[in-house]
Amino acid sequence: MRQLPAISALLVALLAASPLNDLDAADDPGKPALDPLTGLVMAQGWQLVRAHCFACHSMKTITQSGKDRSNWAKTIQTMQRTEGLYPLGEMEADILDYLEKNYPVSDKPHNPKIRRPISGF
Repeated sequence: MRQLPAISALLVALLAASPLNDLDAADDPGKPALDPLTGLVMAQGWQLVRAHCFACHSMKTITQSGKDRSNWAKTIQTMQRTEGLYPLGEMEADILDYLEKNYPVSDKPHNPKIRRPISGF
């Protein structure tokens, strides 16, 4: 188990050096560039999310979710408590910064098979 943080650090370093980091937003300069492997917004911290989350999850788990910082933190804590996710240490704040900024709560339904609660009653 002690090797997991070292392996994660190595993955982050390798992914950060990847030529995929040089991709620009294709045709729309106002639109953020997306990582072609995962679909993640390529903004500060995306390599950490790719390295730590992509090992177990499809990135649609993230890209189709919208949460505030508190709920992203609860999601991480739940995975640590029930799924064996290792402590993220100082990286957790950077991961939460990225998720909060790029995948916030949205009014748009993230999955057409899952309804949002009806409001106004």
